[in-house]
Amino acid sequence: LLWNENFAYATGYDETKQRYLGLEVGQRITPIISASSLLVKPDIAQQQIQKEVVPPSLPIINPDPDGSRDGDDEDKDKDRDKEGVTPPSPPQPKQKRRFYGSVELDSERINRDASAIANEVLQHLTSLIGSKVKVTLEIEAEVTEGIPDNVIRTVSENCKTLKFVSQGFEDK
Repeated sequence: LLWNENFAYATGYDETKQRYLGLEVGQRITPIISASSLLVKPDIAQQQIQKEVVPPSLPIINPDPDGSRDGDDEDKDKDRDKEGVTPPSPPQPKQKRRFYGSVELDSERINRDASAIANEVLQHLTSLIGSKVKVTLEIEAEVTEGIPDNVIRTVSENCKTLKFVSQGFEDK
């Protein structure tokens, strides 16, 4: 099926710029349903895409400002050879290729905080073509009165079942 017979997908809408954010068309997408995600009509998506396409630059011609040429015929030939030649464009800045971040979550509101991180950060990174996103959860707990043996056994077994890469208990 052609995408313009169906719909496009956007991660949000910028009211000030009057444009859809993260607009994806004509490709396999993994939409994350949230309050900001949108289905976009194909004609509207096409209009935005056409506005964002940068037209190719025209060659720059360096005419003689006063219309006269001084010097011998060899200089005139060199000048003619230079006309219509586009100077090299400036080098493009390197695009960032890696993101890293660390945040402390409220252990009593972990579902709320993790959900917000998934919606506001992970969604944008995982939606990029070719992205490989790794999320690691690190837990540190200190118990001043000590951790009972039954809790140590339960947590250790659960960590093994949940395939923790590393875990352990220690005296401090």
